[in-house]
Amino acid sequence: MPRIGVDLGGSKIELIALDDAGRSLHRERIATPAGDYAATLDAIAALVARCEAAIGERATVGVGTPGSLSPASGLIRNANSTCLNGHPLDRDRVHRDLVEAREEARRTGPAGIAVLCHERLEERLLLSPVFHDAD
Repeated sequence: MPRIGVDLGGSKIELIALDDAGRSLHRERIATPAGDYAATLDAIAALVARCEAAIGERATVGVGTPGSLSPASGLIRNANSTCLNGHPLDRDRVHRDLVEAREEARRTGPAGIAVLCHERLEERLLLSPVFHDAD
C-alpha cells in the first residue's frame, strides 16, 4: 500500500507518495493558507485527494507539523504557524475528510493515519496511529 507524507510548514505544504519500495509516485507543493486553520486543513485534504487520484489508489497518510501535540490536552502547542496552536489536528477536519481512507487502510493492511509532529526539523516524534471516531 502506498504511503503519503505531508510536510505542513508556515509557507508551504508539500506532499510525497511512496510505493512499498520507497520510490516516489507523486509529489506536489502548494502555499500554506496564511493564518487560516480551516483553509490549511482543506488544503491538506485536497492535496491527498489529488494524490490518490493521480496514483490510482488509497494510501496511508502521515502529516508533519510545526510544534508538538500536548500529551495532556492533545492540542498542538508551540507551533510557529500559530493558527495551528490549540487545535487537535489529528482529530480534526483532516481526520474526518480521510475517514474513508482510514477504513480502506484497516481493510487492506495494518497501516493507518498518523500525525507526525516536530518541535524542530531535526527532532521528530511519530505518534502511534490511534484513531478517533469523528462526531
